[in-house]
Amino acid sequence: MIVYIFFIFFLCFFTFYYVKNLRIEGVNKWVIPFAFCLKVSAGFIFIYIYSEIYGEGDLSGDAGDFMFESKILNNVFYESPIDYLKFIFGFDDLHATNYYLHEAKHWGAGDQAIINDNRNILKFHSILHFFSFGRASIHMIIMSFLSTIGLIQLVKGVKHFTKLKPVFTFLTFLLLPSLLFWGSGLLKEPFVILGIGLFVRGVFYLGGTLKKTLLIILGVIFLIGFKPYILLCLIPSIAFYQLFKFLPRFKIIGSLLILSGTLVVLTFAFPMKVDFIIQLLSRKQYDFKNIGKTVDGQLYTQEMYDSKYNPPKEEKNKE
Repeated sequence: MIVYIFFIFFLCFFTFYYVKNLRIEGVNKWVIPFAFCLKVSAGFIFIYIYSEIYGEGDLSGDAGDFMFESKILNNVFYESPIDYLKFIFGFDDLHATNYYLHEAKHWGAGDQAIINDNRNILKFHSILHFFSFGRASIHMIIMSFLSTIGLIQLVKGVKHFTKLKPVFTFLTFLLLPSLLFWGSGLLKEPFVILGIGLFVRGVFYLGGTLKKTLLIILGVIFLIGFKPYILLCLIPSIAFYQLFKFLPRFKIIGSLLILSGTLVVLTFAFPMKVDFIIQLLSRKQYDFKNIGKTVDGQLYTQEMYDSKYNPPKEEKNKE
């Protein structure tokens, strides 16, 4: 199995070395493969922390849940390939879910979600299980591979806006601690980095319209599929840039006034939706701050959050 893991690793490593589209102009062709090595090293640290520090030798937290529940989904294929494909393409029904995935707590979105991005990460990991044989290290290598591609696209998108050499721009994004750690793990962040990279490169792409459109569409798909609120945060900044670029005079003030006016109009036109989005962003921020915290010796969970801040309606009425 160790030989197989090394095979997957070197396959990804030499893909970065030999595939010209995965290089950055002005960056030595060995830099990106060795950057990938650094990300894989960070990925092993991720696995160690979630296994040995947060767990008792086994993956714990969301990382462990995603691996366990994606294997449950993968097992559906061996019982009914048709039902498995229905789950993958979103044609499943409640009966099939209750029958096959009653142990998969992340499959259900809950009433707080706009899009159930947990399902998409479970689907992806379930596909990896066909050739990973349940090895978290192989899942991590693939996730690191995807996030490295995202960094490449991001640098290609912004390199024309900085006086830094492309290699320094790439290393700056690569060595940011949060991007390096979370972008090398088993959660959704590698797909977010890939989505941001594709989206930003598409917006600033100076070539053909077809490729530009394709890059933007792929970026939007990844962002909506795995963390849709990130896209909501990107849109205002992209809109500001476009307004600043095309306004003939008073660029900064004009851009800010147009964006502020648009925000005010949307707030009054869709007050319930705005409140919902604000609550969702606040909840995500609260979850992020409480990563790694424990309550009575257990990792802080979504259920603990709900019991404290979103009690059932009956309890609210009693209060």
